[in-house]
Amino acid sequence: MAKSTTSKKERFENIMRPNRHLGYDYFKVGIHICNKGAYKIAEVLFKRAVWLNPFEPKFKIHLARCLYHLNLLEEAHKWIIEALNQDLEDKDAQIVLKWINESIKSNNKLGETK
Repeated sequence: MAKSTTSKKERFENIMRPNRHLGYDYFKVGIHICNKGAYKIAEVLFKRAVWLNPFEPKFKIHLARCLYHLNLLEEAHKWIIEALNQDLEDKDAQIVLKWINESIKSNNKLGETK
């Protein structure tokens, strides 16, 4: 019989999701890792947090910010719009959306000059 690669904690979370109380541990570590510039690792942590708790818009905001730094602008845009759909007044989400839109515009202008 094949041995499971998921931990007891992960199996518990998978059973309990979606849940408003899950994901904060991944989110906190993701913030730290993102601030260190390890965006690829932080992306995985934020995606796990969102998957466990899709009700928390700040998880999506930080995932979008991370994706922005990885220049994955379309995916970042998708996540920031989801966050804003949950909380239109969130100032952090509005700032990240502005960054993403400016980068998309800039990339489009670069494409036109080639």
